[in-house]
Amino acid sequence: MQAEDVHRQISKYIGDKQATARLELREDLDSQDEVKRQWALENIYNLRYQRRLFGWYCTIYAENYQ
Repeated sequence: MQAEDVHRQISKYIGDKQATARLELREDLDSQDEVKRQWALENIYNLRYQRRLFGWYCTIYAENYQ
């Protein structure tokens, strides 16, 4: 599998999860529940971190094992 394909798959997976988390964040902002809002913001942050981490791993793998 090419590195570009892997990055596309990661982006799709994380992008879908981020879209769901953003929808939850909008709903939580409307409800004024601070705990839910903080959880949603943390979830979005974690997904961004996962995208960078997965991308980094895939780049290293592609450079060393192809």
